[in-house]
Amino acid sequence: MNYSRLSFFHGLASVMVAVVCVAATSFVSCTGSTTKAPAVVSYVGVNSDGRLFLDSLFGLVDSTERYWINTEPAAAECMLLTAQEDFNGDGQTDALVTNVQACGGNAVGNSFFFVTYVGDGQFALSNSFGSNVYDDLSIETWEGMKSVVITESSFDEWTEEYENHVERYVLVDTFALRAVTPESVSPMPTISLDEWSKLEEMEDMGEEVEMSDEDSIKYLGCDIFDDLYSSHCSWYCGGEVLQVTASSCRQDADSTFDAGHAHDFSHEQVWAPEGKGIGESLVYHFAGSCPRITTVKILNGDVVSEEAWQASARVKMIKMYINDKPYALLALQDSRTLQCFNVGIVGFHDAEAPNWTLRFEILETYPGKKQDAPVISELYFDGIDVH
Repeated sequence: MNYSRLSFFHGLASVMVAVVCVAATSFVSCTGSTTKAPAVVSYVGVNSDGRLFLDSLFGLVDSTERYWINTEPAAAECMLLTAQEDFNGDGQTDALVTNVQACGGNAVGNSFFFVTYVGDGQFALSNSFGSNVYDDLSIETWEGMKSVVITESSFDEWTEEYENHVERYVLVDTFALRAVTPESVSPMPTISLDEWSKLEEMEDMGEEVEMSDEDSIKYLGCDIFDDLYSSHCSWYCGGEVLQVTASSCRQDADSTFDAGHAHDFSHEQVWAPEGKGIGESLVYHFAGSCPRITTVKILNGDVVSEEAWQASARVKMIKMYINDKPYALLALQDSRTLQCFNVGIVGFHDAEAPNWTLRFEILETYPGKKQDAPVISELYFDGIDVH
């Protein structure tokens, strides 16, 4: 019997690249050489003395090799082998493991982690997800990937009560990432910025504004202009982005597409990367004392007009990183709208904490009629710790 102790991988580049190459090329390596088909992998749990929970977890490779999997990094004293499926799409079976944190008691709910075979008798544990889950989970398809849906119970600091909220996670390479679709979508206003500004000025001066029914409909739904151009209080009353940088910026003779245009609170200037944009990213820099972020807001495409929006490509999928560690996937609609994503609580709000970053990497795009490069008009935030 062949036993091999697991090394706990935490974003090792060589491992991650190897896994991506096999998954993306259907058994042809990134260099073009033919590789063997993925191993047939299954998982077996062992419990002793009639215990309900597992003492150990083993991986079986090609039905001949058996390897002990070190689950100590997950701090899982009481485990259940919940599911065995190909969660990350690499052609090999992964395990979904429940960490029963209360070990049969009722003081705290469950958390979860994935186990992935990375070759040569080695298995990797994902980061844990969920921290206080009592209800049964479900496995559903999301954007062509298998996802795990859980109901998280968390304490709300404002209401001082526990609240339940649904979260979805997918396995990408060896990372468990939040899978997020827009919580709200707001269409671009049908009025111009100049029309909105004149109305705001009249209201600020206390003038009574009379409108026809037709005009009232036109002026509805101006939340986007309120967000970008009004002096209303927001997360930015205390929150601050120190700097915005990009992996590349498209260069045209008569236009600029600087990274700062994605955070200049103007829907009339945009950021666009070079080429087709896949793998390009925006990076936002924050101080450790910055108020925490809960919402990412994205104006997807060149929203200045319907014609401009159709002309350029738009973003379809973004991978979000915290300090260069994968954290979430954001699935964007192909619509000329403001899309708001609930990403959990991100950041520190601690004067002793170091500076930190959020990176947004383009994974997929929607095609444009004239330009292949995707465009982002604005990417900004909402959050807590301000008032």
